[in-house]
Amino acid sequence: MLSAERALLWQTAAIVLSLVLLALAATPRGSSAQATRLSVDADSAGNGPTEVGPYNSCLSVTSGDTFDLDIIIEDVQELLAWEIYLEYDPKIVEIVQRDVRLFQGANPGSSVYDVSEDLPDSDGLYRLAAADTADPPKPDSGSGELARLTLKAIASGISDASLARRDLDGDGKPDQGPFLRNTDGDPIGDDDGDTLFDGPDTAAKIAVDTLCSGSAGPASNAETNSDGDGLPIEYILWPALGAVPLSALSVYLILSRRRARAHPP
Repeated sequence: MLSAERALLWQTAAIVLSLVLLALAATPRGSSAQATRLSVDADSAGNGPTEVGPYNSCLSVTSGDTFDLDIIIEDVQELLAWEIYLEYDPKIVEIVQRDVRLFQGANPGSSVYDVSEDLPDSDGLYRLAAADTADPPKPDSGSGELARLTLKAIASGISDASLARRDLDGDGKPDQGPFLRNTDGDPIGDDDGDTLFDGPDTAAKIAVDTLCSGSAGPASNAETNSDGDGLPIEYILWPALGAVPLSALSVYLILSRRRARAHPP
């Protein structure tokens, strides 16, 4: 009799486990279980501070045009500070303007510090960075435009627009690249312990005086698919200490140490 009861218990446990596994597998794509994602969207149409439109992998423009592209963040939880390096071809485009107070600034009570590099930028690698120093902290969750960049087309050709990862000390591991911090100063999306964001990211292309396919021709619509001169972040920190809460301060210090390792004297 005891053996039969035990068998029934095991059968019940197996059924419950199967139901749990099925529920996990059926978690909807837009739920909080989703991993954080970054992407470079070649066309800002449809995007907003807390809205993500159709992804555009390529934009075709004409020499002399200025145009916007967005860095999109999706399914992030409690973002407080971040730094990203955009890599592009400086012979084809240059960066002339930025706005990093979109996704973070949309949260009422936010106070977003922009510590990106100076503009215009034409060296092929542009650093964007920001932190919300509101007191009490106002971390941001969800999806939207992390940053919008305005670029100018200066010569014919096709330029990548991607989130750079670089190995500065030659040890075979990237030590410069995208990284995100939460309210506690912990990295977001860091799977291997190097502090950098390891989650998925998607690049884009800018085609100047050519079609996105690479064929010569007039500019077309976007193709749709479903270091530097800026002040180091530590120099921005000290004048604002009185107004920065401890959680934001810890994020600043982590960013400072990160930049010190990425740019040794």
